[in-house]
Amino acid sequence: MPLIQIHPQKQTAELENEKPSKVRDEHPHIVLRLLDDIMTLRKAVQQLENQFGQAKESLKVCQDRVIELERENDRLETMMRSTSEQMVYDFNVLRKSLGEYYEEESSDEDDFKTM
Repeated sequence: MPLIQIHPQKQTAELENEKPSKVRDEHPHIVLRLLDDIMTLRKAVQQLENQFGQAKESLKVCQDRVIELERENDRLETMMRSTSEQMVYDFNVLRKSLGEYYEEESSDEDDFKTM
């Protein structure tokens, strides 16, 4: 069944064989409806193009933000790694210092005992 019923008694193929001016002259309401449909479709296409443009802009903003967050993440990981390494180093220095301190204390006690 055709989308638009022109003449129930005429088939679509018969109308396609008629000259365009004859169809336009005999059925101006159909031509107007088709023109209206064309305008509606153009508006819809324009809206979709606008929405697509906005979506592309939003995507670009999101991609830029992802890049910023990845850089910040890398910076924080580096800082965390550096801090962790510094803490391990400080712990080892402290442990060594405490070990030397206890050795000195123990030798002082030995010296005191020998007196």
